[in-house]
Amino acid sequence: MNDHVPWVNIVGFGLCRSMGNPQVVTATAAALGVVTPQPCDPIVNAVWSPGATVVTIDDTPALSSDSTCDCMWFGRIEITDPASDVDVE
Repeated sequence: MNDHVPWVNIVGFGLCRSMGNPQVVTATAAALGVVTPQPCDPIVNAVWSPGATVVTIDDTPALSSDSTCDCMWFGRIEITDPASDVDVE
């Protein structure tokens, strides 16, 4: 859950279209109001939530398929293709 450091744990996701992102606002203004996407620069200030209820890593809940993390520019980062599935009984 604590692996949320921008450009360390979370890299950019192509182009950002959020008008909450000042780079998008500036580029859109320069294009006379035509929304102009800019490179994604995820600014994440909070941990992933929720975490797994059973699996922990160093006493911290692991991420689960429903974990999300919010970007400061009003985007939501979610797990869409987990690298591994763990079944716990």
